Amino acid sequence: MIAAAAVVVAVVGGWAVLGRAPAWREVATAVGHRTVIHLRDGTQVTVAPKSRLRYTADYGKAHRDVYLDGEAYFQVSLDTRRPFRVHTARSITEDLGTAFVVRAYSEQNATEVVVAEGRVAFWRADTARTAVTHDAPPNAQPGLVLEARDLGRLDANNGVTLRRGIDVARQLAWTSGVLAFDGAPLRDVVLTLGRWYDVEIRLGDSDSALAARRLTATFTNEPIDLVLQRIALTLGLRVDRGAGGGAVFVLQNGR
Repeated sequence: MIAAAAVVVAVVGGWAVLGRAPAWREVATAVGHRTVIHLRDGTQVTVAPKSRLRYTADYGKAHRDVYLDGEAYFQVSLDTRRPFRVHTARSITEDLGTAFVVRAYSEQNATEVVVAEGRVAFWRADTARTAVTHDAPPNAQPGLVLEARDLGRLDANNGVTLRRGIDVARQLAWTSGVLAFDGAPLRDVVLTLGRWYDVEIRLGDSDSALAARRLTATFTNEPIDLVLQRIALTLGLRVDRGAGGGAVFVLQNGR
């Protein structure tokens, strides 16, 4: 069963050479668990499984910056004097009065931002923010302004692309414990399932065609064996146990 869980909040601080270093607070979720936290400004954050959110202890005083490795859904309180920003290894997302998801797991090649309400600015972490517009060509500038039902994606080659009119409900389903895949590549599906079910799922064929197969499906608290059987039936695959048994599964072509 996929369930919410408490998290550990750690405070790390110390003395720098020229003064006191900022104290950091960290929220980390375990495999298969998610949690909801409320920041001091009223912003609510739903943190997905196997994710880590960090922010300084003085968050909300002079700035509202958080740092994410993984996935989280942000419902941001409006503050025109202090913009809310989400930093990942490769991108920065700035709230313009909105609710949005940032998906930036280190083991995946892309960073994605999904806007549920309002607008956000989204740009590469290694570039200065430039003026962008909602209708700008996706690769014309370092970033985009995303509006409701937009999905912005920063790929491994630093290309920024935009999809409009996405199904926001499916993108947010995980916040209620439901896994909803909407044309997701199988390579991403198996990583997500691993984070939620604490299992290892391998793709048995060496060619990239299997990893690129796309899945549209919804799973609500089904055991992992049933989930994999449904995927296999949908895509014409078979499920094998990994060598030595245990929580290792192999998806490969052929039934």
